[in-house]
Amino acid sequence: IPSGTYCLSFYANNDDGRGSVNRLRDYRFSVRPFAGQADKLVPADLERVSRHERIDLVNLDGFADRQEFAHARLRDFWYGTYTRFLVRGPATLTVEIARNGSFNTINSGVFLDDLLDEYPGAYYGKKAESRKRKAEAGNDARETVVAEMQRLLQRNPAAWAQHHRAYTEVLRSLGPQSINNQQSTLLASSAYHTCQFPLWEDAVHALGLKTTREIEKALRWDGKTSASTGKERQFLAQYRQQPSATGPATGAMQDNPQVKE
Repeated sequence: IPSGTYCLSFYANNDDGRGSVNRLRDYRFSVRPFAGQADKLVPADLERVSRHERIDLVNLDGFADRQEFAHARLRDFWYGTYTRFLVRGPATLTVEIARNGSFNTINSGVFLDDLLDEYPGAYYGKKAESRKRKAEAGNDARETVVAEMQRLLQRNPAAWAQHHRAYTEVLRSLGPQSINNQQSTLLASSAYHTCQFPLWEDAVHALGLKTTREIEKALRWDGKTSASTGKERQFLAQYRQQPSATGPATGAMQDNPQVKE
């Protein structure tokens, strides 16, 4: 884990979760300090791993004796689901996925991401701050909760993660019917931070904005640039100069010729 605070996610997919023994998936995650010989883990080894070469990097015999930083349980899931941990680096961790009563421990992906930002400045420019301020405005107690969670995310990510269930409670009190009324901003923030992205996109459309996904799909090659590496922010800034680049949105993506695939 590099220096900083990140979201470490494990993705599991169970297409046939309702059928026969496939439903009996029950995994336990355990996050502990690195259990191998750290001095033997060098960049050259990591390059070999990235090429899918078999290499014995560590001896995990002492894993169970080390302090457990965090644990989680995943069971009775259908289709794709994420198990997420807040991690702080620099650090090297070992994560065990135990099968409990399952017949397997299938893990389909591991992701390390920056903490979620509903309105990234690179995509929305000045609108990013205005949307965040609007989410913090108002006298509704739920707005106060979401505003406080936003402050925790910026100043104390550990406390933000500890109280993350607040978003779920706010979302439960709102319900999908809150789209297209004065609570759309509150609904959008709560849906985003609980990773209910289809609902978040509907709420963002109700606010008259395009989603980050639509913005990316609207980007077009200029016919001149040979490579985009390192120029992503530049391209997004150029796109934002176009009329109605980030909003208002037309609703469903297929209704907008700029974002058709």
